[in-house]
Amino acid sequence: MLFPAGLGAAEIVVETPGTLFELVGDEKETMESLKVSGPINGDDIAFLREMMGTDMGGMFGGLEMKEDGKWWYTPIGCSLASLDLSEAQIVAGDAEYYSGKVTENDVVGDNMFEMCLNAKTILLPETSSVVGNFAFGSSMYLESMVIPDGVQSVGKSAFISCYSLKQVTFGAGVTSIGSDVFYQCSALESITFKSETVPEIGNNAFADVPETCVIYVPTEAAKAAFAADPAFAGFTIEAESQGEVEIPSEIVMEAPGTLSSVIGGNKDLIERLKIIGPVDGADISFLREMMGTENWTLNPAPDENGWWWYVPQNGSLAYLDLSEAQIVAGDAEYYSGKVTENDVVGDKVKVDLTVEALPEGRTIRTAQLNISAPACSESVTVRQTVDASVDGIDKDDDVLFRRSGDKWMFEIDGFGYRYVRIYDSIGRLVVEDSVYGTECIVDASVLQNGIYLVQFSGDKSVTLKVSK
Repeated sequence: MLFPAGLGAAEIVVETPGTLFELVGDEKETMESLKVSGPINGDDIAFLREMMGTDMGGMFGGLEMKEDGKWWYTPIGCSLASLDLSEAQIVAGDAEYYSGKVTENDVVGDNMFEMCLNAKTILLPETSSVVGNFAFGSSMYLESMVIPDGVQSVGKSAFISCYSLKQVTFGAGVTSIGSDVFYQCSALESITFKSETVPEIGNNAFADVPETCVIYVPTEAAKAAFAADPAFAGFTIEAESQGEVEIPSEIVMEAPGTLSSVIGGNKDLIERLKIIGPVDGADISFLREMMGTENWTLNPAPDENGWWWYVPQNGSLAYLDLSEAQIVAGDAEYYSGKVTENDVVGDKVKVDLTVEALPEGRTIRTAQLNISAPACSESVTVRQTVDASVDGIDKDDDVLFRRSGDKWMFEIDGFGYRYVRIYDSIGRLVVEDSVYGTECIVDASVLQNGIYLVQFSGDKSVTLKVSK
C-alpha cells in the first residue's frame, strides 16, 4: 500500500515480499524519498537498487572526473536519494538482489547497496544483525550511515569508495569491523561508537580516514580504551560524557511557538525532521535558522557558471516534512515584516532545503520556490497533478510555474519588458523568449524529464525539476 508523503516522496507498506515494484508502479523513475515498511526480499532489494541508479550487476551510467582528481560513477537513471528501511525486515528468499547474492533473514548482505549512485541517506532495518562485505561500496554520494544496535559485525570494505560519506554511527552491538572498511572515505568528519568496548578492528580499517575526523565514544572510560588501540592512533577522541544524546526526527507540537524549547540544544544537529501539529511564525523562524538562514557568507569566488553561492554557517536541517503540520495565524514574525496566516505558506517561508512535503490544504505562493535565493535549493518538483496557481500575488519578480495541458506556463507578476531563458542540465539554451506583460508559454515537449535553470529579469533564477 502506497501513501503519498509529499512531492517526490512516499511511504509504502509491503504485505507480501517481492511486490514492491507493483506498489511503486509508475513512480519508479521520479520518486526521490521513500520509506518502506514490512517484509522485503531479493526482488525488492533489486528493484530498490534500480531506483537508486544501478542494477543487479552494479551497472553505472558513465564516469566523470571531478576537481578532487577522482573518477566518479554516474547513475543509470531514476531519482531515489533518501531510503528509509527502519521499519522493514529483510527476509530470506531465492531471488537475487545482486549477481549470485540472495537474501538471508535480517542480513544486510554482501554488495546489497553497492553502486547505489543516487543514494544520499539509507536507514537500515532496525532488525538487522549483520552488515556484509562491500555492502555500500562505491555508493559515492552516500553522506551518512547509522548501523543499528542489533548489528554485531560490519564486513570488510563495507564503505569502500564512499567519497561523500561524512558521518557514521556504529550501534552498541557492533563487536567486529572488517578490514579496509573506510578505504577511500576521505570526507569523513565523525565516527560515533555507542559501545564502551572497542570492537575487533580489521587491517587498515581506518587507514584512509582523515585525521581531522573526530571519534565519539560514550564515556571517559571508553575514551581511554579507544585511545589505547593502535587503530585509532592520531585521531581526536571525544567522550559524550553526558551519555547518548537523543536527536529527535519527529516532533508533535502541542502548542504553536514552542518548537525552540522542544528542540533545545539539538538545533544545529538535526538533519531530518517531521513536525506534527500547529506551527506559527516563531516556529517557522526557528526552522529557518535550522536551515541555514541565521548566518551566511558568500563563496570566495563564483563557480564555473559565474554564479555566486550563499554558504550557510549554521544549521544542518536538509529534509523537512510538514505534511501533518498546520500553519496557524499569529503575530510572531517568521521573516522581517511577515507573519503567519492560517494554512498559508507565505512569502519567503522556506529557504535552503529540498521540499519533501507541505501541509495539506495549502496555499502556495511563488516565493516558496526560492526565487529570492535560488542558490539555496536543489530543485522544486512540479507535476501535472500539482496546481501551483494562487491569486493575490503582489510582489515584484514573482514567477508562477504551472503545467496546463501540453503547455508550461511561466507567469511573471507585474508588467514591463522581461525575458525568460531556460537552460538544460549541461548548460544548453533550450528556450529564450522576450515577454511584455505577464506570461511566457512554452511547449511541454520542449521540457522533457530533467533539471532546468530558469532565468528571468537579468539576475533572478530558479532550478526547476520536471517530472511528467
